[in-house]
This record gives sequence, structure tokens and C-alpha cells, in this order.
Amino acid sequence: MHDSWIVRRLAPDCRRLELGSLSQVNDEEWLLHAMGFETANVHLGTAGAHQFIARHLKDFPKKELRKTATRMRDALAKDFLCWQKDD
Repeated sequence: MHDSWIVRRLAPDCRRLELGSLSQVNDEEWLLHAMGFETANVHLGTAGAHQFIARHLKDFPKKELRKTATRMRDALAKDFLCWQKDD
């Protein structure tokens, strides 16, 4: 911690967490919520970003948000496969 900042290392090799090691089904939901919360915290460091994002999401059709998240998931899976080949 430094002043009002909390610095955390963000890296794919920081620590691997196997979902199978979680003790309860609710742990997965909690973990995903925590990951989303931390991702959202990144935007708090940019002045005015949270207002812009809130307006954007308010007008964003809910079905489009799911489609966009699915496209992002697919792109991430593709990138991961490429990364595995290079490793």
C-alpha cells in the first residue's frame, strides 16, 4: 500500500488457481465476482471513467453485453491456445 493506492502484481503466471481445488460451488461464484470487482477497480483511477462506463452500460442492450462477453471469451481462449504453442 502507498497512500490510497493498493498495488498488486497482475500477471498470468502470478499464481495458478485450479477451480477444482475450491471447496464449494459458491466459491466459484465468489471468485468470479472478486475478479470482476478488481477489474472494475482499474477504471476508478481514471477521472470520469466510471460515469462514462455507467452511461454506456445503461444504454447497452443486455443481450449485446452477453454476446460481447462471449466474443471476448472466445478471443481469450484462442490467444491462450497460441500462447500454449509458444511455451
